[in-house]
Amino acid sequence: MEQKFEIHTLRDSAQKMLKSFDKNIFQASDFNLEQAIEEINIYHIELEMQVEELQQNRAALEKNKKYLKYLFDYAPIGYIALNNDGYIQDANITALAYFGYKKELFMEHRLQNFITADTYSNFHKCIRALDDLQIAQHTELRFRKKDSGYFWARVDLSFHPDVIEDQMILCSILDITLRKATEKALKEKQAQLTHADRLSSLGEMATGMAHELNQPLSRIRVNAQGIQILMDKQTDIPRTVFDKFDKRMAAIIKEVDRAALIIEHMRGFARSKADQKLMHLRIPVESSLNFFQEQFKHHNILLTTQFDDNVPEMIVDPQLIEQIVVNLLSNARYAVDKKEKDMENAQHLETNYQKRVRIAIYEGPDETIVLKVSDNGTGMTPQEKHLSMDPFFTTKNVGEGTGLGLSIVRNIVKEFSGAVVIDSEKHHGTDVCIAFPVKQNTGVQK
Repeated sequence: MEQKFEIHTLRDSAQKMLKSFDKNIFQASDFNLEQAIEEINIYHIELEMQVEELQQNRAALEKNKKYLKYLFDYAPIGYIALNNDGYIQDANITALAYFGYKKELFMEHRLQNFITADTYSNFHKCIRALDDLQIAQHTELRFRKKDSGYFWARVDLSFHPDVIEDQMILCSILDITLRKATEKALKEKQAQLTHADRLSSLGEMATGMAHELNQPLSRIRVNAQGIQILMDKQTDIPRTVFDKFDKRMAAIIKEVDRAALIIEHMRGFARSKADQKLMHLRIPVESSLNFFQEQFKHHNILLTTQFDDNVPEMIVDPQLIEQIVVNLLSNARYAVDKKEKDMENAQHLETNYQKRVRIAIYEGPDETIVLKVSDNGTGMTPQEKHLSMDPFFTTKNVGEGTGLGLSIVRNIVKEFSGAVVIDSEKHHGTDVCIAFPVKQNTGVQK
């Protein structure tokens, strides 16, 4: 029936075309009756053969269409077709699986709706370059899934070559989440190695300093004590003069002892690890403050501490805790100094601006001990905060920072099974809270 219908359709079309001609293609005088019938039969057979060939070609086209559709849907790469406004026109099964959507719901959105804020600028630049240069572009984007998860993808964009009006954008998406995780882990390992190398260099430098400085410091201390002994033996010195010199000698001895303690502390700080001990967290924190008290006074930074006396002891490696505090206080000092400098450059001086850094220790929820370092410095944007603990990321100027501080802090906190939470707002300061789980172990040496 389908064949006859198509022949009838062809006949109707042929009749219309024949009427449009000025004269018939064949004249009655050209053939006798038998010849005419034979020619008609031949044309009829030829027409049926052509119809059959067309049907075979159409079947082959349908088969190829299904095959190509299968390749499109089940390709290992996600494919999405977009119009100029970014609305999704089509998507294959792989792309739908990436985002966790059914096709009819997925096509109600623009692709931009799924791009996270930290990578949206990459997409905007890519689209702009595609429109300006009219050649394929690629970038790396971070997408949101329907279930609130995320994934990283390499995205290639190009115009459909056969669509002129309302150009269609072809978008291929390759999931690179695993690669990104591997790169991040590699960066963290590089950061750890860099940090270890820095500590090794610091250890060598501290050992050399200790060797060179301890001897003259010892001589200064001995001479100061000798002067005190000589002063004690003098009976004709007025008491007021004696007290004045005695206080000065005591101050010299105190500062010598302090310098020796700092040198020894630097040697200990540079060592890779110490034995874990059961102690109050404030002990290594207060020890690390020796690095900063004079610095903060010199920079006119008000350093305050608030240590809760009721905080229980915990198992810690004091050297690692000191490294955490040194990194956090270094960042805080830079932040408040930078804010003051920016205000001076902008001539927006606040007469009441006081650079402040605060360090607190208190008992947190779920049997945790919280170490919190706060400052009222420059603060961070949401994107800077998101990247702040990535290795080698820094907001400091070239030569002022390596981008390893918070990355090292995070890695150390991981060793304690703790967590780091950063709360920061641009121009309004930063709070870094570290929660350590309390581990009771009476067998640990105090």
